[in-house]
Amino acid sequence: MAQSLGSLLHLEGNPTQWLRGRLAGKTVLVVGAGSRDLPLPLPKPSWASIAADGATSYCLERGFVPDLIVTDLDGCIEDEVEANANGSAVLIHAHGDNEPALTTWVPRFHGKVLGSVAAAPRGNLVNYGGFTDGDRAIFLAEEMRAREVILSRFDLEDGIARSTGRHRQKLAVALHLIETVAERGQLPIRRVTAEGVVPWEVRSP
Repeated sequence: MAQSLGSLLHLEGNPTQWLRGRLAGKTVLVVGAGSRDLPLPLPKPSWASIAADGATSYCLERGFVPDLIVTDLDGCIEDEVEANANGSAVLIHAHGDNEPALTTWVPRFHGKVLGSVAAAPRGNLVNYGGFTDGDRAIFLAEEMRAREVILSRFDLEDGIARSTGRHRQKLAVALHLIETVAERGQLPIRRVTAEGVVPWEVRSP
C-alpha cells in the first residue's frame, strides 16, 4: 500500500524540508471536525492553517482555503480536491483500509500532494506520529517546530461523552495523544472555546 501511494504522489524534493519551510516558527491554526457552534478564528496573514480532513469543507464555507489538509480520505473529498486546486497542499495518509480511496482519489489532486503512512517512513512518505487526522496535524506542527498551535473545533471531551463504540475510542486516543504533546512542552497548545482562546489544560491523571 505504501508503495502504491508513493507511486501516485507528485512532490518534488524533501517533504519534511518543504513543510518546515512553511510551518516553522509560526502560529498554526488547526481546524478539527467538532462542534459547529464553536467559533472559528480566521487565520492571520502571518499564521499557517491546517484542516483535519472533513474540516476542509467548513473552512471553505467560512471563506478561506487552508494552507494544508491532513486527510485519510474519508471526509468530503470533493472539497479537498477543490481546496488543493486553489492552493492547499494535501498530506494524504495511507493505512490498513483506505487503499481503494487512495487509488480512486489521489490522481484527482493536481496541486501539491504529500504522503504519510502508519508505518516506518520510506522514500518520500513520512510518519510524524499521531492517530486521527486532527492529532496527526498537531504532531506535524510539533515536528516542524511551529511556534504554537491554536485548535479550533476540538471539543473532544464533549465528543467522547456523546459517542459510543469505535468512534468514542478514536476520540479518546486523539485526546490522549494531544495531551502527550502538551505534556512534552515543546509546542504550546491553545484552543478556541465559547469563552475565547485559552491554554490547553492537561487533565489530571
